[in-house]
Amino acid sequence: MARKSKTEELNTLLKDLEATTPDIEASAIVSVDGLMIASALPQDVEEDRVAAGENAALTSHARKDAKLGLVFLDMKRAAGELAEAI
Repeated sequence: MARKSKTEELNTLLKDLEATTPDIEASAIVSVDGLMIASALPQDVEEDRVAAGENAALTSHARKDAKLGLVFLDMKRAAGELAEAI
């Protein structure tokens, strides 16, 4: 059996995520440059529009001993500020 390419593997993982989580309607991995890496989008959605859109994802890596409540509070505040800036 042929091994899947990295993109195929990522696309499969995104589709699995949608299949196991009904609240998720679409998902994508977008590089920091705004380039689409992998996606599981509805057919009527253009990948280029998603990658170049006004939406952005905020992610953070916290220390192992971080107080998550404070991290979440700070991320929520930062997300609001970023949304205004975008």
